[in-house]
Amino acid sequence: VREYDWIAHWECELLHSVGGYNEPGCVFRTAFPDEGDPEVWVTSRFEPCERLEFVRSNAQRAIHFVIGLAPEGGGTRLTWTHHVTALDERGRAGLAERATTFPAQIRMVEAMLAHFLETGKCLGREG
Repeated sequence: VREYDWIAHWECELLHSVGGYNEPGCVFRTAFPDEGDPEVWVTSRFEPCERLEFVRSNAQRAIHFVIGLAPEGGGTRLTWTHHVTALDERGRAGLAERATTFPAQIRMVEAMLAHFLETGKCLGREG
């Protein structure tokens, strides 16, 4: 649910969380029409300030997100790896399309996160 703080268009349905936030075994659902069918996300690894992993899936694809954080200079280096597997023909077609749209999508996510970290405000919701 912390994505609500920095992603203007974020919507999710929290299905399972003991504490109400991300934690091991947290389960939530998203439904972004431009990304195919609704998806279920499961937090598979949660080590705050070091490493987060999610498995995100629907009928067309499964994505394993690996987010790593490490001290670097006076800041933090973030690495974000996506392992995407198509599960059917629609998933394969989506992967081909995603190859062209993904770089711009990631640049926007980077800009939103950087803006939030610098200002404490959500890009696109200021005013």
